[in-house]
Amino acid sequence: HVGQHILKSMRGVPETSARESVSGSYPCGTCGGTCSIAIKNKKADSACPSAYPFMITTAKKFLPTRPCTNVPVVCAMHDCKQIYWKYNSKQHMSERHPGWKKLGFLQKN
Repeated sequence: HVGQHILKSMRGVPETSARESVSGSYPCGTCGGTCSIAIKNKKADSACPSAYPFMITTAKKFLPTRPCTNVPVVCAMHDCKQIYWKYNSKQHMSERHPGWKKLGFLQKN
């Protein structure tokens, strides 16, 4: 559910239904705030007050009843291994790996 608010925020679409604003920097996929995320035993692990345990492999599969695929991911760049929410991929790549577009990385997303 929060994924739609994050995507609207990223694109500058005015939000009238969100209870709280979405963080402009690496928003949490659970609450939209600034909570950190980790992956432990193939499950999302966060100190977010709205967090709940879920299997990442299950959550990343698109279903009409669960269209959001914003899941924690590990950076694929050599020696980075930072974990962030999938919808924050472009921000992560731009800030941490300048020149990533030249490599063609994430062009399909």
